[in-house]
Amino acid sequence: MLVVCQGSGWLIEYTSVYANGLPSGLFEHPSLTMPFRQVTMAGRAKGGNGTRMAIRLSLLVALSFAPSLRADERPHKHEPVVYEMAPSISRLKVAFATPSKITVDAEGAVLVADTRAGAVFRTTSSGITSVLADGLTNPVSVTTDEAGNVYVLTRGDGKTSTGRVYQVSPEGERSTLLDRLSAPADVLRDEIGRFIVALPTVNQVVQIDPDGKHTILSRTVKKPVALARGLDGELFVASQTGSVFQLLPNGRIKELASGLKSPADLGVTPDGRLVVADSRLPHLTVIAKGGSKRYATVPVGTVSVDFTSEGNMIIANRHLQAVTRVNTRLSIPCPHCDESIPVILKRPARKKQSF
Repeated sequence: MLVVCQGSGWLIEYTSVYANGLPSGLFEHPSLTMPFRQVTMAGRAKGGNGTRMAIRLSLLVALSFAPSLRADERPHKHEPVVYEMAPSISRLKVAFATPSKITVDAEGAVLVADTRAGAVFRTTSSGITSVLADGLTNPVSVTTDEAGNVYVLTRGDGKTSTGRVYQVSPEGERSTLLDRLSAPADVLRDEIGRFIVALPTVNQVVQIDPDGKHTILSRTVKKPVALARGLDGELFVASQTGSVFQLLPNGRIKELASGLKSPADLGVTPDGRLVVADSRLPHLTVIAKGGSKRYATVPVGTVSVDFTSEGNMIIANRHLQAVTRVNTRLSIPCPHCDESIPVILKRPARKKQSF
């Protein structure tokens, strides 16, 4: 597939590569006579015979161009390129024991609270993994702030008030911020340093200020297990009983969805949609104004979901002991300026059978 970057006439070419690694066709445009580099992105798709084959997007980008093609001299647009192809799916190369909640930090790295391993792992977008904290007692959730601090919620023994919130600084120093929490399930932190903690065993959502003041935000939601903030600051809570609520400023609650089996986590897409991971369902559920509907097919056992700033999805599955990236939003360098061209991978529509 050839794509013209408007305003320049330069061509970008995408080439399918079959499972044996041989290109199905590679044609270099005559204009690309200067040195170029090749950038590839591995993906997966189904072949015509039903078998899976590898797909590679090969991008030929010139490294230098004539001055007349500079962006400041020839204004041009960077319209998204939509490519009909299944998402690029890959697992993090980490042997997780019991992955629980995940989060994506400001740099696009994936943070995973592994409950049985007693550790929190961080995997960068380039695949480098490090251990942020270990020796923890049942870590169940992790979140971050704008300064790069990581906050880890541990459940403790799950019976007594031994849950804690730890802070791990960018330098790796660990300190205890909160303790004596009763079997907590999830934690959020706002921009002024307040923590919001879900306590399912006592049916409470609690706000804890930096000075230690506790405010009960809800006693109405039964068995709250997951929390999320909307783009406008809305507070969402998922109940293990199968419902999702919004906690309103006046202390009341608004039910957004019901009939779920076992909600485990909430994620918010970059455009503000609320997505529910239910460990007993083979799909994610998105909640919109018109109600809830299926968002994406996932394996049963998916317990957490989050999104990168580009809109790519990360899921954790406890049954598979795996964390998976699902990439549908990419960016490639523009051949003649310092900007990027958005690439959207769109699954081809299924053809209707006629009888």
